[in-house]
Amino acid sequence: MEIFSTKQLRIYILSTTNGAFKNKGLRYIFSAFLFFCSSALFAQLPKNTQKSVSKAETEMAKHHYEKAQLILEKCYQKTDNNAKFFVKWKLEQCNFGIAAMQYPTNMLPINLGENINSSWDEYHPALTGDSKEILFTVRRPSDAQTVCRHCKQEEDIYSSVQQKGIWQPRTKLEKPVNTGYNEGAQSISSDGKYLFFTICNAEHGFGSCDIYWSKREVEGWSEPKNCGSKVNTRFWESQPSVSADGKTVYFASNRPGGYGGIDIWETEMITEGVFSEPVNLGKVINTPYDELSPFIHFDQKTLYFSSDGHLGMGGKDLFYSKLQPNGAWSIPKNLGYPINSYHDEMGIFINAQGNAAYFASDRIGGFGGLDIYCFELEESLRPEPTLFIVDNKENSENIMTVTDAFDSVKIGDTFILPNIFFEFAQSNLLPDSYSELQRLFDYLFNNKTVKIEISGHTDNQGSEDYNQKLSLSRAHTVYRYLVDKGIDVGRLSFTGYGKERPLAPNDSEENRAKNRRTEILILER
Repeated sequence: MEIFSTKQLRIYILSTTNGAFKNKGLRYIFSAFLFFCSSALFAQLPKNTQKSVSKAETEMAKHHYEKAQLILEKCYQKTDNNAKFFVKWKLEQCNFGIAAMQYPTNMLPINLGENINSSWDEYHPALTGDSKEILFTVRRPSDAQTVCRHCKQEEDIYSSVQQKGIWQPRTKLEKPVNTGYNEGAQSISSDGKYLFFTICNAEHGFGSCDIYWSKREVEGWSEPKNCGSKVNTRFWESQPSVSADGKTVYFASNRPGGYGGIDIWETEMITEGVFSEPVNLGKVINTPYDELSPFIHFDQKTLYFSSDGHLGMGGKDLFYSKLQPNGAWSIPKNLGYPINSYHDEMGIFINAQGNAAYFASDRIGGFGGLDIYCFELEESLRPEPTLFIVDNKENSENIMTVTDAFDSVKIGDTFILPNIFFEFAQSNLLPDSYSELQRLFDYLFNNKTVKIEISGHTDNQGSEDYNQKLSLSRAHTVYRYLVDKGIDVGRLSFTGYGKERPLAPNDSEENRAKNRRTEILILER
């Protein structure tokens, strides 16, 4: 019988998955296995110290940090100097866990429902900038098309569009994106035009898992292309996250030249499909342990990632860091409990507005395995909110932070307000709209000379007269909200364009959802 070394086992796991485990117990055991066995230091600890640390870990797994703390404090007094720093690190985790549980963050996860989740595993959610389309990875049972003959599961990418505030039944991306290989850990550009994702064990790859890209065309997604030998190596490259401008791709890799096991790297897309030599994000982000699941927010300044090398609650915790004006990353901050726990948290996605977080969990009450959940992100953990700017002349979209957008606003600029929602076929605002409207009010209140036009737009469903009246009524609702809050009527106008100005052809629900929108046009400033 062949015995796998820790390194061999790590490589085997990374070569057959995109970073999630089907069996909950296996995830926890493997996490603990890597933490202990990958450290030669632990093997060199005195037997009594090993026993005490293992006992403390058992208590930490139950979130009994006080009990673990007592065990480790006694151990610290008895162990020799060479082992004290290791025990002290575990004590620091206990202290952090105690404090985090005493001051928990507000978090009420909502399951995205049966149109997204199933008895299989769903994970790695990614949304477009307007939050109207979600893509995610699904681990399903293998079938006749599965290339790996001995594999019982296969990973594919699925998507869903939001219609009238409800996620529609998911659909699997067809060929050429999904094939008989493992595809997943995807990231979609803010405008929905580019898809970056991972394919594992492909004959046309450079290593165990490689990063590919595809472009959305009229007939669908283009044939995936490997990002090339600069990005992909004979090692493991996975979990790409593309910046809002589509120029920078962050990813995880265990390639040589890093600071530990798995590090986060970045590469620039010089021209379409041509990438620069990847650069390691440095020792502020990366540690001697693992950093995984990078997500760069639409503000292009806030990076979320998973790590077991920064101080946390014991396993892999979620952190965030902000890019400073001098190009350096800030010291990562832990997202706190209960977002983090003793066990592994392996990725988070924040919407463009910065107020909603999406993640995968196997918590009780789901549909089975890993499900995708959403929760409102606490103010202190939010990135800078972003807005869409529409160039009507070019029929294109751009996404900017609210601060950057309003600082650089020009007469004639048009902004999409992506989080304005109405009841079906009516002009009554839904509660989720008010945070977006408050941001608009704040801007107008702080910029007294700005005058705007509010416009409503619809898809092509229904008569021309019906759509014109509905769009006008919805624009008037936004107008009345601002007037009632105190904005002078002389600074506001409103109109409805019905279906006259689509952003996309009305040939699919996804495109029709883009066309149903509220915009503001800068008239004076």
